[in-house]
Amino acid sequence: MMPMMGMQPQIILLKEGTDTSQGTPQLVSNINACMALADTVRTTLGPRGMDKLIHDDKGRVTISNDGATIMKLLDVVHPAAKTLVDVSLSQDAEVGDGTTTVVILSGEFLREAKPFVEEGVHPRVRAQYNRDLISVVYSSKHHTTGSRCTATAASASRQEAVEIQQTGHHRSSYGRE
Repeated sequence: MMPMMGMQPQIILLKEGTDTSQGTPQLVSNINACMALADTVRTTLGPRGMDKLIHDDKGRVTISNDGATIMKLLDVVHPAAKTLVDVSLSQDAEVGDGTTTVVILSGEFLREAKPFVEEGVHPRVRAQYNRDLISVVYSSKHHTTGSRCTATAASASRQEAVEIQQTGHHRSSYGRE
């Protein structure tokens, strides 16, 4: 028999003060960081978009309301928020437009997912909840009882999603009988 090789415990060296949290608190921290970044550029969007004044460590001052410029100039250190910056820069490189929209849309998806994460709802349940909600809203556009369906979809709560996870089935308020 061969001796067991590679069974040594891993040793990870971290800088002092490094956050080593895991699980739900870390997910919530990641969501909060991305939402903060989205909120930063949110006010630049639209015809009444405001300019941002950015002062870097070299003493240069930039005033802009362009999402791509702001994303390039921000010194983001949080890993999840840095990923959102990378998505924005990729959008700028590939399409040349939509950087602010990508950041805001991602931030809103995360804002909507945060309560489900905090309540411990399984991601599959959340995904099914979104699919059901979309199908109800979509079907409301093609039926005369659309306003009632839309109101039902809008009133679907996190508690109902938790109930799906616990019982394993959908209630009729999700658009399924």
